[in-house]
Amino acid sequence: MEIDRHEYEETQILPVGETRIKSSNRMRYEAEVKFLKESNGELEAIRERLGLSRRKICQLLLVDPSAWTRWTAPDGEAPPHIYRALDWYLAGLEKDPEYRRLAKRFAEWLGHEKDHEGRLASLEALLQNRKPQVPWRDIAAPLLAFLGGILFMYFSLRLR
Repeated sequence: MEIDRHEYEETQILPVGETRIKSSNRMRYEAEVKFLKESNGELEAIRERLGLSRRKICQLLLVDPSAWTRWTAPDGEAPPHIYRALDWYLAGLEKDPEYRRLAKRFAEWLGHEKDHEGRLASLEALLQNRKPQVPWRDIAAPLLAFLGGILFMYFSLRLR
């Protein structure tokens, strides 16, 4: 069984002070993150500028809140695509007023309850505020049964 050398180097524990050679992609990602941090600030600063709670920004980025906590810790580092997504979001807010309106609606939507819970609550409120409407069948069926019984009795007694 052969072990891929690259995979072996990834899992290898390096002695203190020794650093691994970085790939060109890794260096490019780190440079991009450094540039985005300088232009937009740290993750928490971006979140505060957007006016979103931690929960809401995690929903916006489609990440788990524990990941956000890990990234904002003193030694934590977010993946480059998170900085890129936040940069696009900030750029859209600055350039397009319609995008700002949609972003505000999205933030309001994130603040609401889950869809099914909100629908159930609104239906319950409607039912409590309305007077019960009785369908015609609920009245007509017993009435017709009663009239049928009277007619049956009339004709059965008349035929005797």
